[in-house]
Order: sequence, then structure tokens, then C-alpha cells
Amino acid sequence: MQGELSLETISELAVALAGFSGLIAMVRIGPVHDWHPRVRLAFWIALSWSVAAIALSALPSLLRPFRIEGWAVPSLVLGSCLAAGTAAMLRASIRLSSRGFPTQNPWHWIPSVRFPVIGCVCNLVSGRGLWSSPSYEWYRLGVLCCLAAAMPPFLASFRVRAEVPSA
Repeated sequence: MQGELSLETISELAVALAGFSGLIAMVRIGPVHDWHPRVRLAFWIALSWSVAAIALSALPSLLRPFRIEGWAVPSLVLGSCLAAGTAAMLRASIRLSSRGFPTQNPWHWIPSVRFPVIGCVCNLVSGRGLWSSPSYEWYRLGVLCCLAAAMPPFLASFRVRAEVPSA
């Protein structure tokens, strides 16, 4: 398939981001369960979107032995993964807010939600052939949106204190 080199590059960036997320875990004092709940959520969101970008970058290559050619199936899988990831991220954030841990900066959630929604809609619509035929460009956009969604929580985890607030 065309463009696999570019997907490999995106995958390498995602591996680097996942590695930096792991570095955050090592640098912080104390185990993860002692961190502020919002810091834990930001850490897991950054790590999840990074791992998703790695897996989705490899998906076209993994489908080749099954003789799945073209971009329709990968686009539908990618769009579904982005929708499920966005729903899980929003659900976790709402659950934390209802437990008394509201977000300290709601603006960093806007790109974290906007990028996966854009990638999801573009890939589901093109995967079904509703507005354009499925293509490498739409698929790459979805994987890049996945990687872009990991950046705001990753950066936010540097700014928030690691300790659980005292009640």
C-alpha cells in the first residue's frame, strides 16, 4: 500500500510520545495511585492515544496477509477506534468531575476531543464512501489526529502537581 513509510514515521513519533509518558511516570515521586486523579487521567489518555497511534499505523500492514486491499476497512476500523476512545476519555473526565475533581483547565480538553472527532468523522464517512473514496490521506489524517489528541494531556501532566489533594 502507498504511504506506509509515512505511517511508520507517525508510529515512531507515537512510540517517542509513549516513551516520554513513561518517563513522566518514572520522574514523579511516588506510585501512580498516589497521583492527583486528573494527573493520572492525563497520563493514561496520553499513553492510550500514543499506543493507539502505534497500533493504527501498523494496521494496514497487518491486514495485508488477509488480502484486505484498499483503505475502506482500515478507515472504518480507525474511525470506530477514535469514536470509542473519545467516548471513554469524556466518560472518565465526567466521572472525575462528579467525584469532586473538576478539570483545572478545561481548554486543554478542546483539542483532545476535537482532533479525534475530526479523524473519526472523516474516516467513517470516507470509509463508507459517502463523500469521497477511502484513501491513504484520510487514513493518515486519522492517525495524526490520534497523535495530536495525546499532546494536550501529555503537556498538562507537566503542569499539575502529582500529589492527591488533602480533603
